[in-house]
Amino acid sequence: VAQGAIPSGINLTKISAGDTHTCALGSDYKAYCWGQGLYGQLGNGSVYERDSPVAVAQGAIPSGINLTKISAGFACTCALGSNGKAYCWGYNRNGQLGNNTTTDSSTPVAVASGAIPNGVNLTQISIGTYCVCAIGSNGKGYCWGSNWFGQLGNNSTSNSSVPVAVA
Repeated sequence: VAQGAIPSGINLTKISAGDTHTCALGSDYKAYCWGQGLYGQLGNGSVYERDSPVAVAQGAIPSGINLTKISAGFACTCALGSNGKAYCWGYNRNGQLGNNTTTDSSTPVAVASGAIPNGVNLTQISIGTYCVCAIGSNGKGYCWGSNWFGQLGNNSTSNSSVPVAVA
């Protein structure tokens, strides 16, 4: 992978390949993405393709929060912060950014709490084609986005633009 916007001396610690793009976390706890950016999935505020890493913009990630996990999916990306919250960017037609909208975003947005109880931190995150699921510190699953085939696991087939509890 070319150096691109990754600062000198920063090592990549985690990586996730999506459908059209790839994102990685650096040893500086920041995210870097490359590939197709048509829906904002690179998180750098643009919708252009990049053939080397670009830095993901701060967006709604609070100052001082480090990114600890990252997952790239179909034209969107989500990351977990050191505060136990999720932040997503990119394609959002099915609510997979989790911010109670269906509007794409080229910078990180905060995932709404939805059915995640107060005091529960997210510890793992994974993106599918049009949905996202996370595991809470309470050992429960929470998902959002497309639910055409029941992939949110909440005994429904209705999409959700905020996290729902897995039944």
